Amino acid sequence: MKKYFVIGLSILLLAAGCAPQGPARPPEGEDTRGPETQTVEVSQQSAPQSAKPTLKGGDPYETPPYVPDTRQPGPPPEAPQSELPAQTAEYVSYRGQEGKNALDLLKASHKVDVKTYSGIGEFVDGIDGLKSDAQHFWSFYVNGKQATVGAGSYTTKATDVIEWKFERIK
Repeated sequence: MKKYFVIGLSILLLAAGCAPQGPARPPEGEDTRGPETQTVEVSQQSAPQSAKPTLKGGDPYETPPYVPDTRQPGPPPEAPQSELPAQTAEYVSYRGQEGKNALDLLKASHKVDVKTYSGIGEFVDGIDGLKSDAQHFWSFYVNGKQATVGAGSYTTKATDVIEWKFERIK
């Protein structure tokens, strides 16, 4: 009995493997495109609202003609200044400029008080009259991350967002 079952299963699997797996291909050289489409000229007054627009050949699915790209080459335009958060007494932000350091850019647009330390450089003590004290200091950020170098040592790029936050000492 087992022998007949194995033989029957083998025949079934063999037949399933030999069966066609999709539509049969037409003989070579035979045209399978269906009836030709015709272009019919219709005046504007008699065209029904549901008529599909057609291209030159009359086929509504025809690929449209090539349209050249008219965009100008070069880098994308810089983001407008309005995308930066609003300035407050305890928060200042600005965009970097190629080749300029963050401290010089801050001094160009705000009243900055600094303390100079030999061997270290300038340390921002106050911006626009708000000075560091025993509980607060001005912290320097580049692209959302606290900087690991001083503002006078950091050379900015045009894509940088420089931020100064008046923070509580922990």
